[in-house]
Amino acid sequence: MSRGVLRAGLGRAGSRPFAARMAVLWRGDPGRHLVRRFGIGVATVVAASGLAACSGPPPSASSQLQSWAKMAGYPASTARIESDLVQIRRWQAKGNAPQAKLDCIGMGSDAGTADNQLPTPDKALTTILNAGYSAYFDYAAECQRSKGIETPAMVALAVAGQHDLAEAAAMYQTAARVR
Repeated sequence: MSRGVLRAGLGRAGSRPFAARMAVLWRGDPGRHLVRRFGIGVATVVAASGLAACSGPPPSASSQLQSWAKMAGYPASTARIESDLVQIRRWQAKGNAPQAKLDCIGMGSDAGTADNQLPTPDKALTTILNAGYSAYFDYAAECQRSKGIETPAMVALAVAGQHDLAEAAAMYQTAARVR
């Protein structure tokens, strides 16, 4: 018999392959045994982690609102919309209606993006933010229709949007306990 066959334990009647010898040591198939032990260990860690996560106090309304604001980019999105309005009015004052109209397109996009981040964890805040973003979106649409020249309807929409977003900012400051 060749030396390789003897090493593998296949050539002698009393000799067994390594896996068979390990099976005796592990009292079963070593691969299944290790997988079983590893699986039980992983399941134990996962269960303990799950219980630890559930056993803590639920997040406060304030922390939920702060998490939403961070994820949604609030109040930066609101500041961007208000900055768009300032820029549009600058172009209008300079008599550059085409540039104002172009910035209105940007305002509409910014208002739509901000509105897509709703709802917030606070129903009242969601309602007021939605109203403000909608007013600015409508302002942008009217601005495009009027070829960049501010109309009385646009002035009313801008005032409503500014009022709603200022009220929302105050509500957020109170609810999220942000200073």
